[in-house]
Amino acid sequence: MQQSDLNLYISIVQPDGREQQHSGSSLPLVIGSGDGAHIRLSSGPAVAGIIAQEQGHLFIQPTVNLQEPLFHNNVRLSSSSWLKSGDSIQYGNTLIAFSISGDKVCFTISAVPREYRTAAHAAATPGPTSAGRGNGYDIPVDIAESSGMS
Repeated sequence: MQQSDLNLYISIVQPDGREQQHSGSSLPLVIGSGDGAHIRLSSGPAVAGIIAQEQGHLFIQPTVNLQEPLFHNNVRLSSSSWLKSGDSIQYGNTLIAFSISGDKVCFTISAVPREYRTAAHAAATPGPTSAGRGNGYDIPVDIAESSGMS
């Protein structure tokens, strides 16, 4: 499903039920604890990762040198990864559920109790690698140069 970023309707649902509305022109979305973050973490770095669009599809890109790793579907991210409806993103005790239907994208944020974090999450160490693209974010070669999704 190829989507133009300008036609996307993005909804971010906070743990308290508040909903923020964005258009595709808001991409890339910042995941972090900083004031400018679209998807807010309760603690952690100002920017833990970004969600952007390439070739009409959304992907997540972790930042470098995170104290705790960023996970996509319970797998530690070391480079960017395509997002599909039903995917989850986790940083520390924050869980972000991703869904997409047509041009409607939703990120639902919830807290995950520490006791539910897996041993793999606690033991993982960061180490993303990517190739800079000169746009303010490091877009990995495998996403930016691939010809389509698998």
